[in-house]
Amino acid sequence: ALSRLHELGLAHMALKPANIVLGSIAMKAILVDVSGVGGTRRDWRSPEMRTSTEPCEDLNSRIQNNIWAAGE
Repeated sequence: ALSRLHELGLAHMALKPANIVLGSIAMKAILVDVSGVGGTRRDWRSPEMRTSTEPCEDLNSRIQNNIWAAGE
């Protein structure tokens, strides 16, 4: 799900366990709360994003943050 989002040129920016649910039929990961309206929680940001003055500045930084959060 995360890879597909990145292929579309989008980043989640609120990736955390509560925003990943498993589908009951195929047991595929489904991302929820993708809008980003609520912003990101500091504890789920990569170290680089925590010190950034503008955490949503460019797509590559947002994608790297998603990858970091997925491994956290």
